[in-house]
Order: sequence, then C-alpha cells, then structure tokens
Amino acid sequence: MKWLLLLLMTGLLPLSGYSEGTCDANEKLAIESNIIEALNDYRKWYDISTWHPFTLLVGNTHGSKLVVSVGDSTADTAYESASTAKMVTGAVILRLIDQGHLSLSDKPIDSISFWHRYRYRRSKLDDVELRHILNFTAGLNAENLCIYNKSVSFKDCVKKIYNWNKFTGVVAGTYQSYSNTSQQVAGLMAMNALGESRWADVFNRFKAETGTFNNSVYSIPSIESPLLAGGMVWTGNDYFDFLKKYYEGKLFSSSHLLSAESELVKITKGIGVSPIKKIIGQDWRYGYGFWLECNVEVPLEYNCAGVTRISSPGAYGAYPFIDYPKGLYGILSIKAGMGGDPEGYKIVESIQPLLNQWASCQ
Repeated sequence: MKWLLLLLMTGLLPLSGYSEGTCDANEKLAIESNIIEALNDYRKWYDISTWHPFTLLVGNTHGSKLVVSVGDSTADTAYESASTAKMVTGAVILRLIDQGHLSLSDKPIDSISFWHRYRYRRSKLDDVELRHILNFTAGLNAENLCIYNKSVSFKDCVKKIYNWNKFTGVVAGTYQSYSNTSQQVAGLMAMNALGESRWADVFNRFKAETGTFNNSVYSIPSIESPLLAGGMVWTGNDYFDFLKKYYEGKLFSSSHLLSAESELVKITKGIGVSPIKKIIGQDWRYGYGFWLECNVEVPLEYNCAGVTRISSPGAYGAYPFIDYPKGLYGILSIKAGMGGDPEGYKIVESIQPLLNQWASCQ
C-alpha cells in the first residue's frame, strides 16, 4: 500500500492506472482497510510542516458511508468553513430559484433599492443578472473589507460592495474573477425575495425544508451579518448529509449544473483571480457555487463537455466534492490554517484510485 501512495504523491502513477470494478463484501473491507492505512500513513509520505488532524467522510451511489478520522478530529468536530460555504450558499439560492422565488435572469437593479440607474453615466452593473453573480462574472471584483466586519450591517455592506464596483469596465458574463463579494449580493436578493431581514432566516428555512445542517450556522463575522462566501461553522457529518442530498438531486434541479456550464463558453474577456490555478495549478472554471473540475488547456476556450466532478475547497484546507460519473461524494474536514487550501484536495487525490474502487462496491 505504501509504495502505491508514494508513487501517487510523486506523480509517477496516474490516477487512471488503478483498476476499478464491482467488489464483494470482503473486497470492500479490504479496500476500506487500505484507505484507512493510507490516511494514517499520509503524514509520513507528504511533506507538511505542521500536522493537522482531519476526518474523511465519503459516500457512494449504493448508500455506503465511510468515515476515517486521523488525530483528534471527528465527524462531529466543528470547523470554520472558509470557501466551502460557497457551495452551500449556492445551493440555497438555486433551491429558491426552483421554488419560483428567484430566477437566474433576475437583476439586482430591480430588487435592491440602492442599485439604481445613473442619469448621466450608465453602469455595466445595470445589466447584471443573478446567473452572473453566482458564477463570478458580474464584475463585482473589488472586495470591500466590510464583509469581514461584524459592525457593518448585511445590507450596508452590500451597498458598499455596489459602490466600489458600480463603474466596473466588465461586461456581465464575459470575465470571470473569483471573489467573496458576489454571494453577499445574491444573499440580499434572496432575503428581499422572501421578505426576510436576516440571512439566518433564509438559511433556517433551507435547513427545515431539507433536513440538513442541523448543527451548523453562518456566524462569521456575525450571525446578523455573515460572510456568505466563507462564514459558516459546520460539522463533517452535517456537510456530508448535505452532499448526499446534493448528489441525489434532492436540493434543487440538476439542470442548474448544466446551466452553469453553458455560461462558461461566454467568458471571452479573460480570467481574473483564480485560487485554484494559483495554488493547485489547475485551470478550472466556476459555476453556481462550485468549481467544475475540468482543466481548461486552451485559455478562454471552455471545451469540457458535461458536468463530471464539482467541488468547493476552502482556504483552511477542507475539500468537499461530488464525482457524478464515479457515484462518489464526500468531504475532507480539516483546519490547516489560512492558506492551507490544497491540503484536503491533495489528501483525497492521493487515495483517489482506492476511493474510485470503493465507490463501485455495494
């Protein structure tokens, strides 16, 4: 087992080189044993300066669940989300779209009072739609620090975001740049659509309807004014249950995944901030709350046919993912400190062949 893990980490063995197929109960137990061994050996084979306890929770299309904890982490340990929250916020918005409270074509100018047309100078934000806000092509690229300030109200912060970006030169839908501002705007649109004054009430509605995140909350920097792109505190079990229902199509229509992909061919003016490219070295594109894990080899030519694997890595290292063709979903729960983005991804990547084989087991 150790030689396989070492080869994977040094890049000498491609992920596709490990055979997959159906397996019986004894074979399944053997695979699980190998996964547990690999995860416990991980620190020995991967150079990390500080050890960070973690828990892996994975499920497959057959209903199996595997939980492996290394160190003092557990499936019920509370973790700060960082950008893993983006996938959750995206799902809340997409569910409201399915319910008719919102539409991908909705414009903030029609529902947010301070988002107004200027008489003598037109703003490109006039044309922004919810679809652009969700996939970071709205031109809301300048981040106002109010998103990290608990003393600024949610609505006032969105107003600051608007004022900082109102004369952007970006034409909606043509330039993608990852940021923590866009989902605040989408959140205010959702609050207005439901007649709520707090995101907590919108999220509580989602929790009650879906039976997810019973032990989790948006509380950073505060419950009254949370950062929707990164201000959750969740447990691994809560996030796993969310991913299971996401995978099973019980949260919103799967058509939104294809809709998100169809928008990516319209990006013709460039790609701005991309932490995935900077940290992991992959040129992925962003959908409605998730990364589509398909490396774009030719800049500005999105040619990845069909949604395959999506994810939402966080700056503290946690890595939630759904692999539709493999029938596999899960989360690597970890807090590696700010800038630990690739850690969870790399841990999962190192055992991906074993996970693929496990996914085929009944």
